[in-house]
Amino acid sequence: MFGTMYLIHTRLACADGADPLDDVAQRVLTAANADDGVEHVSAHPDATPHPVLALWMVAPTLREAESRALEVCRRALAASPKLREWEVLGSGAAFVGPYYERLLSSSGLD
Repeated sequence: MFGTMYLIHTRLACADGADPLDDVAQRVLTAANADDGVEHVSAHPDATPHPVLALWMVAPTLREAESRALEVCRRALAASPKLREWEVLGSGAAFVGPYYERLLSSSGLD
């Protein structure tokens, strides 16, 4: 698959008492198809205010990467009895502030 690599964050929420997200990254990878463009998944269960899944996606556009990440995560949660109490709140491109701050400071525009 050709395209650009995007880092997409998917936010999750659950009811109290839901199973922990121990192996959710592997479950998301398992739910992904070759055409989804998922290259890597990592879980950040202690992120606040909600746990986050970080998906590195290859897609032709950012919108496509966000859409695919959302679909793959929903598919993974629906396929796993352990994760059915969890829900996807949304997916979007991750903003990497320090990277852009470095670009601005080296350009003299800050």
